[in-house]
Amino acid sequence: DAGYWLGRCFVNKKIYKMAVREFEAAREELFEMEGLKKEITYMLGRIYEQAKKNDKAMAEYMAISEVDFGYRDVTKRIESLGEL
Repeated sequence: DAGYWLGRCFVNKKIYKMAVREFEAAREELFEMEGLKKEITYMLGRIYEQAKKNDKAMAEYMAISEVDFGYRDVTKRIESLGEL
């Protein structure tokens, strides 16, 4: 959990490279795509989307949609990225 919260702090401070590093390290320790892993993956997707790295954002959102298509606004984000 600490890596997730540290990543969130970096996002709030707009230090996105550090946030990505923390989120990815925290995600490596999680096996099942549920709960915290979905949230971390979603946050990574948002960071990539804001950075205009649409392929990476799409990959993160698709990883979530494979197990939970109704998670947050993942469906809308996939649709909007697919139209770009």
